[in-house]
Amino acid sequence: MYMSISTPSRRQYQNGCPSGASGSGSKLKNVSVTVSFALVLVGLSLLVYVRSFLALRDASGPVSSIPIDALPVVIALAQRQYSHSRTFENVSASPSPRRRDGEREDHNGSFHGGRPTSSWENSSIPPLGRGGGREDHNGNFHGGRSRSSSSWENSSIPPLGRDNSGNSSAPSPVISSGVDLQELLAIPSGAERREWVKRHWASIEIFHSDERSAQFSQRIKDFLKVAAHDHHHHHHRRPCAPHFFLVWISAVESYGPRERRCLESIFKHHPRSCVVIVSRSLDTPQGEDLLAPLVKLGYRVMAAAPDLPYLFGSTPTAAQWLKNLRRGAIDPGEISLRQNLGNILRLLLLYRFGGIYLDSDVLVLGSLANLSNSIGAQTEDSVTGEWQRLNNAVLAFERRHPVLHSFIHEFALTFNGSKWGHNGPYLATRVLDRARRTSTVPCGVVRTRALYPVTWNHIPPLFRGVEGERGRAWREEKLRWLRSGESLAIHLWNKQTRGLRVEHGSVMEDLLRSQCVVCDDLDDGDHDLPQGIERMR
Repeated sequence: MYMSISTPSRRQYQNGCPSGASGSGSKLKNVSVTVSFALVLVGLSLLVYVRSFLALRDASGPVSSIPIDALPVVIALAQRQYSHSRTFENVSASPSPRRRDGEREDHNGSFHGGRPTSSWENSSIPPLGRGGGREDHNGNFHGGRSRSSSSWENSSIPPLGRDNSGNSSAPSPVISSGVDLQELLAIPSGAERREWVKRHWASIEIFHSDERSAQFSQRIKDFLKVAAHDHHHHHHRRPCAPHFFLVWISAVESYGPRERRCLESIFKHHPRSCVVIVSRSLDTPQGEDLLAPLVKLGYRVMAAAPDLPYLFGSTPTAAQWLKNLRRGAIDPGEISLRQNLGNILRLLLLYRFGGIYLDSDVLVLGSLANLSNSIGAQTEDSVTGEWQRLNNAVLAFERRHPVLHSFIHEFALTFNGSKWGHNGPYLATRVLDRARRTSTVPCGVVRTRALYPVTWNHIPPLFRGVEGERGRAWREEKLRWLRSGESLAIHLWNKQTRGLRVEHGSVMEDLLRSQCVVCDDLDDGDHDLPQGIERMR
């Protein structure tokens, strides 16, 4: 949020300093008290000066010296950092996002009834700070102070996949029979869930560290810098334009035709893009087989097992959250831990590398290349057109954007694993609604029509086939509306629609067919089309 920095006036300094001893009485005693008080002030001033000098150096690069007459500005900067840290400390007591009269909340924690439009809301980006800390060559921050008292560096418990010296430890052995995170959902109490995570940490697949995950950072950087060969010009390498991140924490067998169709839709509208699926289960020979048809056509896609210590090391609060989860200090909650890990991983990926994040059930309908430092509105006020609820299924940000840092900070400090949407769509809404109340939203907000044209409770009819002239007219009207150019994507809301068949003659059949590039499970021949469509679950 914007915070004003005012340089203290000469009068403020005079009022803050002792004027010296005068008048009658014991002058020697007064002089002694004055000298002592002055020494205390000098010591405090030097402390603030040195701390702020280090903050300035970290924020703007090496600084050879700061003149002593710059001390008022330095103190003002320190005051600003203090005010910013106080903003985060009070985050849990902040007011709830605004809700208009008559708005209905669904079981997912989303609000519906907004008016879909096609324009954009953009606003300036205020310089949200991190509050100190030194960045190393790997992009990790050290020395920054978060609400927690310790970080990876000063912790007695070594971080996952690292030894006490901070170097990569020997790769963990492959565990063939790891525990399933779904077991957490059957545990009734928070204390038992915390103990379960602490006891089974080494057996939970997503937390494994091995040679493959240790290469994560370099693999991503190499892939995005110089990706695969052009399939038409084998000696010409193209830059990614743009690059996307997806996260898949479930088993490889669960990555079905619907997810593959959404993946293909990215290349349908961005043939020169690069797509990284952050997934341990897909970074396997079986996963390579699933992606092989796209790779053979020259599209640039790869799966990469994540290095969690590297990603969570992006900020001190994220690192501390992971450490607290590991040692049983955080209740993972009643909601799937996979879902909440997905919520934080998308933020950390964009904070590290920048780019566009998509949920695996987002079907792309148009080019997203022009999205920059933006998030989508799920619902809007039907009268004013202001966004009412945001959603995190589509995010587009530059690396190290301050809004991402604020989202990560909010996740770590207000985590609630038992409230649906609290760490995802609600999180983004809380942070940016506070910004809207105090100044301006520090990023672009894309109107509902562009990214969420169909809400979760209105999407089931799109999966059903239609009959008769009236049904066909309704279908054509819906398709024209979605293909008008104002909708860039459609969220399939898999939680609500995973059990639905994509029926022959439905709107969804037409959308899925038109956005494919491989089309192997749709174009089996006209006589097989209904069966091919119905297989997509």
